[in-house]
Amino acid sequence: MKASVMKKDGTSYIECQCGLTTDNMLVNGTPPAVCPGNNRWCMVEGDIERIERILPETREHAGFNLKSEFVGVVAATVPSTMPLGAFEYDYDGGWIGERAELYEPAYKTKPSTTEPVEFEVIDFDCEPVAMPSYVEVEFPANLRFRREVQHKYPCRVRMQDVFPLVADAVVKETQKHPGLYELHDCRNIQSLSVKVRIDKKQVTVRKRDWFSKRPKWSTVTETHTTKEVLSIVGKYDDKGRSTQICEVSGKDYADLAAKLEAYIQGFVSLIDPRRWCVCETCGGEGVVLKG
Repeated sequence: MKASVMKKDGTSYIECQCGLTTDNMLVNGTPPAVCPGNNRWCMVEGDIERIERILPETREHAGFNLKSEFVGVVAATVPSTMPLGAFEYDYDGGWIGERAELYEPAYKTKPSTTEPVEFEVIDFDCEPVAMPSYVEVEFPANLRFRREVQHKYPCRVRMQDVFPLVADAVVKETQKHPGLYELHDCRNIQSLSVKVRIDKKQVTVRKRDWFSKRPKWSTVTETHTTKEVLSIVGKYDDKGRSTQICEVSGKDYADLAAKLEAYIQGFVSLIDPRRWCVCETCGGEGVVLKG
């Protein structure tokens, strides 16, 4: 999720969201100030180059130290420290192992760090104003009812709506080459995988029929192999090794349409059979990318 930013008269405003607060945020390397009368937003002078989240110090288990009451008593017969993994933790009785009762966990502190936060400017001529909940906003009728003028404003296509556009384009491309592709088509649950058929040197092999009750072997001639070149999912929960389709957005509809077309064609290009060939070194048992 991206942080929302607005600009007005040389001042930039950042919404305190995505776990951001004025206490754990740096804007251009310095803490921002709280907006007067609206603590959901903070502000800095000038443009924003970067936003960072301050991560707190953390403790990390580093090993074990001899308990203070045993120092000087058994120090001559046992080590003063033990490495990480010397004892196992039993959730019923604490640390267990040989002489574990003599030791206590030792920790080291990892210093505070920062991580970058993505942001987007949602308005270039506006400052945040907190309105009471009882105030109803009447948007201009052309924004609410006239669909044909809405193309001028930022828009997006959600992930679950991008998937069928990508999947339909991929399937359409495979239909141009009958017999060249194998599809596992589950577009109803937003899952699609494509294998490409690649010709190789003819070989004769023995294969077992795994569906037979008794071991049954047959001799077959292979003239091609297959390679999975694409596997995508949309809202399907079990992603596995598949590529997750993403949301696409643009500053207006023209920008969105261009980005969406490029996104779709990026997947279509992956199934181009000219990109693949059998491995000459292993005699056709493997498949490699050309170039």
